[in-house]
Amino acid sequence: YQAGRAVGHSMDEVKNIAIVSANQTDDYLTDLRKGFMLGLFDENNMVKADTLFLAADSKGYNMTDSAYHISYALDSMYQMVLPLCGGTIQGFLRYNREHPSSFYTIGIDTDMQQYASRVPFSLVKHLDQAVSDWIAKWVAGDEIPPHLYYGLESGYTEIVLSDPYKALLESAMQQYEQTAITKENEYNASK
Repeated sequence: YQAGRAVGHSMDEVKNIAIVSANQTDDYLTDLRKGFMLGLFDENNMVKADTLFLAADSKGYNMTDSAYHISYALDSMYQMVLPLCGGTIQGFLRYNREHPSSFYTIGIDTDMQQYASRVPFSLVKHLDQAVSDWIAKWVAGDEIPPHLYYGLESGYTEIVLSDPYKALLESAMQQYEQTAITKENEYNASK
């Protein structure tokens, strides 16, 4: 939500976004897409978003060459790509490196600003810290639930702004963070 809201209200040059998903069967990808779009379209924003599915199964997570090749077509229609497709993101980042004024690519899972200059921010998961904390709880004998969802409020997930885009996006990201946390908690409670 927070990322979509900030893009929709701070990046005026972004009029069309391609949300590229590995597949349409992974519920986690569906949740990410829904949250981003909810923020993007909040307050009647006029940015448009199309969702493209790379495969019918998990193959969509490993289609780097395909992502690179479709980037040519995407670049003519979209100003931003949200790649919800695991390692396939490397195809979009390669295209960004080779075409420095192409579409923006949102980094996913780790801080990806070092891979291409067209990464305005990354949605980062701090899995190392989550695993470390779980091990510490296990060693201490604490009860550990079989499954937990970590959103923004947990501290294990955050948006990392890339240096050239901080001035443009920092205020919006801060402004919408608490709303994003509230919406995440409401959404998770309704599931």
